[in-house]
Formats: sequence, C-alpha cells, structure tokens
Amino acid sequence: MDSLALDNYVAATGNAVHAGIAASDVIAACRGGAVWKGEHSQAGRHLESIGGSDGRKASTQLRHLLPLKNRAEYDPAPVTKAEAQRAVQAAQRIIAIAEQALASVSI
Repeated sequence: MDSLALDNYVAATGNAVHAGIAASDVIAACRGGAVWKGEHSQAGRHLESIGGSDGRKASTQLRHLLPLKNRAEYDPAPVTKAEAQRAVQAAQRIIAIAEQALASVSI
C-alpha cells in the first residue's frame, strides 16, 4: 500500500497481483489441501472448485488481478491511479478471505 500512497502505480499494481496470488495459495491450501501449480489463467477455476463460497469470492478478485500481472511487470505503458486503486482493493479483499480461511484451520 506504500507504493500507492507514493503514487507508484505500477509497483502498487504489481504488489497487489502478487499478494492476490499468495492469498489464493493460502485459500487453496486451507480449503483443498493443494495450491495451484498450473497456468495462472486457470487458478480462478481451481479456487472455485475447492473453496466453496470463499473460493468463488476469491476467484472473482484473482480474475481481476491476473490480467494486470504482465502489464505491471513488463509493459512500458503506465498504470493509472484508478487501475492501481482497484488492484489494491481486490488484493485487500482476497487477503481478507485468506485470513478467514487460515483462521478456520486447526493445526
């Protein structure tokens, strides 16, 4: 979130994407016992199949974030403030779902 506050929209978007991917792994591990190891484009489907309503909600956020991955990492075109804000919000939502999933697991 520091990147967003510093108006570094590319970094904020990239960080949000990676946070969303990591949170998806937490959800998948907690709900299904395995993280997705295939193409990123199919990770949303994996979340839906193992995560119940949490998986569906997380999948929606992940599907918003994944198309931004290459753009934030490789595309020289700038990311707008609004795009970065939406990416950070999507990451915050999926992280909240991951925190709930993790809290429900007994170790």
